[in-house]
Amino acid sequence: MERYTVEQARRLAKISQTKMAQLLGLSENTYINKEKGETRFYVDEALRFAKYVNIPFEKIKFTRS
Repeated sequence: MERYTVEQARRLAKISQTKMAQLLGLSENTYINKEKGETRFYVDEALRFAKYVNIPFEKIKFTRS
């Protein structure tokens, strides 16, 4: 199964980091750290992210490994 990184999923959806941060209710810096894998996504954030990018949750890689 093909999986997308958070950044790939966001870019495919044509959503900026700033807009995604707003959608998730996060500061832009906090969102960027999550996208880079420096900070973990909470499950509710990951589920909402998947909804916003219109990609099934299980097809998105929310961790670096």
